[in-house]
Amino acid sequence: MFDDPDEWHDSRPPDFVFTLPQATHLAAQGDEDNRTIVFHPGNKQNLHLERAEFIPGNQRAVHHAVDFYDGTGLLLDAQPRLGTPRPRSTDDEDNGPGYNSGMGLGFIPDPVKIMRNQDNPCGTFLGSVTAVGALKYPDEARLVIPSQCDICVQIHYPRTGRPEFDESSRLGIWLDKRLPRLYSTGGIIDTTFKLIPKGEPDFKTTGPCEVPNDCLLWLISPHMDRLGKEFRAWQQPAGSPERTLLLEVTNYGFNWQHRYLPQEPYPMKKGSTLHVERIFDNSAGNPRHPPGPEQTVFLGDRTEDEIAFAVIGTMAEQNSFGKVEWLRYLDKVYQGKDLQARLRGNGEGVVDSLERLRGLDAITPMQHPGNPLDHSLRIPRMKTRERETTPTATA
Repeated sequence: MFDDPDEWHDSRPPDFVFTLPQATHLAAQGDEDNRTIVFHPGNKQNLHLERAEFIPGNQRAVHHAVDFYDGTGLLLDAQPRLGTPRPRSTDDEDNGPGYNSGMGLGFIPDPVKIMRNQDNPCGTFLGSVTAVGALKYPDEARLVIPSQCDICVQIHYPRTGRPEFDESSRLGIWLDKRLPRLYSTGGIIDTTFKLIPKGEPDFKTTGPCEVPNDCLLWLISPHMDRLGKEFRAWQQPAGSPERTLLLEVTNYGFNWQHRYLPQEPYPMKKGSTLHVERIFDNSAGNPRHPPGPEQTVFLGDRTEDEIAFAVIGTMAEQNSFGKVEWLRYLDKVYQGKDLQARLRGNGEGVVDSLERLRGLDAITPMQHPGNPLDHSLRIPRMKTRERETTPTATA
């Protein structure tokens, strides 16, 4: 029924549409541009999000978009300070709305300056790549966007080797005017790595996340870059040695970053633990390995760097999951970038082995020292969401 990728994939129009206030110009060469555009819808009351969809304005230039809300006002204040709305010279250079933030916020927020919406300061509500399409929240649950907040659209623009323009990327959100029976909230499950040694074909990193309240898990969306090979997620009840395998992806692809939905929402008790495992292939035998010689790859926000987290969606009677995980993860990304700068700035090039790291401080262990994960648990509970055609705030 919906064959046009430039049209909304719903029978009714969005309640809000956020479009680029001006065209984005991307230079032919340079580092990737992760551009965050901040909109202020001026909502005086909470908004109950039912559905969201992002439509890229230039499918050749846009790899993905991450859409989130900022209830603090800090990003709106930073946008004019960090942005380059006009070119600084006649050279081919990036310019346009918003600012180049990397895959974070472009800065580490100062908690002291958070004066409003302290109980709901920020949250991601949509991540979209080609062919994944709109996200519809469960019928009984809605995500709460707080009053007087800003809507942020972060667009990842890889380089294509020629100048590119994006004039029409846009985000649409659909709202429910009723009070929700359950609250949908997002969380992040991170792992501990800071770098992946060169030539390593099966580098494993793991991480846990404690469930803060009784809830239902309704979405898992793993994210890695080009070296990502496998992903697994388990749930472990409090006080139990047993783990249940929730999701296993054995042929992860950077260009196909799916959302995985259970056939039925999966119940989790307060105090239980979600565990994730990621396996990376940083060897020349990886067909997705970036061109060039093998080298150590660091945690960072560029495609040639690596990341390892999973976004989860839960629903519960309380609106409490995932309030601080994102800020902690962003802080860790900056630690990884700092580590990379220190190692590459020592006059000896990129580090070749973990042995040379022993004299450096502030480096956390590469893996959690807990018990090995039980690979015999293979209970498939998740399924891939059906593919959909990829398809100034106005209300």
